[in-house]
Amino acid sequence: MKNRSRVRVTISYLVALPIMALLNYLLWFGWDQHRDVHPDGSVSGPYEVWQGIGLGLGIIAITALAGWRRHPILAVLLIPTTTTLALSVDWATDDDSDGLWAVGAFLFFVSSIAGVAVVVGIATAASRLREHSGRLTQ
Repeated sequence: MKNRSRVRVTISYLVALPIMALLNYLLWFGWDQHRDVHPDGSVSGPYEVWQGIGLGLGIIAITALAGWRRHPILAVLLIPTTTTLALSVDWATDDDSDGLWAVGAFLFFVSSIAGVAVVVGIATAASRLREHSGRLTQ
């Protein structure tokens, strides 16, 4: 019976993690498609620094949750993949796309795998430590 429960929880995380990662992307980057033209004629955007920070913090929060709940492999596989796919679609379909979006997507994917692995490792270790210390005090 306990194995069935574990399988259900794993399946729910298999569905929930990509949904949370996509919603995180949409919350921070999905709505902003306009570039800013500065008085000197230079163009920036479409994203602002605070949006990138928000996206990163969201990824950290989702990853920490997955690690705390002991789903590190799902986190490392699904969170970077989903976020990279969302960014890739956005960047590839941009009117100003010059083809370098694939390089940016690759770099984001590799670095986000590394970042998610670190965060999920810390969260999983903290969860295990908490469980272990709880057993010692009982």
